[in-house]
Amino acid sequence: GAGSYMLICQLCLGTQSTEESLADGDHIWVPHCNYYVIANPEQVVPLYIVKWRAAGFNPADIYARRLEEILAMPKWSSLQQEEARAVPPNRPAEMAAETTDALWIGYLDPRHEDRQLEADLRQFLEPHLPAELKGKWRLQIVRGRYTQAKVRLGGLVQKEAVLKLCEAPFVEAGVER
Repeated sequence: GAGSYMLICQLCLGTQSTEESLADGDHIWVPHCNYYVIANPEQVVPLYIVKWRAAGFNPADIYARRLEEILAMPKWSSLQQEEARAVPPNRPAEMAAETTDALWIGYLDPRHEDRQLEADLRQFLEPHLPAELKGKWRLQIVRGRYTQAKVRLGGLVQKEAVLKLCEAPFVEAGVER
């Protein structure tokens, strides 16, 4: 039945704990059990599903049938489909420090793919960031309750440039915001 499948995963290990309770880290090797204990299931990235026909395989097994149905689908997720949330309005631009090496770009429309959002953000940022940072900054799209973007600049940007950037028009998937 469903025992005829094996899930091969990659573990994303961060800080090794010194205690099996994981009090000071996110994973630990437990030698007497011969396996890793991890703190969060998100540290496991499935890579492959291997199937073999074991002795005693029962094609009527409901779990095996359901798994076969799921594997035949072009796309599947265990996440519940959520209703689209309205993009919150932009926050007023504020900055206390005279320089920064990171930017929070703001909320983005979650209906657009990361590739589209990244292209729009690059087109927005490149003419507004100092030339000496060209090729140094790293963009990250973060999806959670809301979709947002963050930028690690790879160098310092003055407060005036950041505030000017906040006033510049941003075009997201062809719509100016």
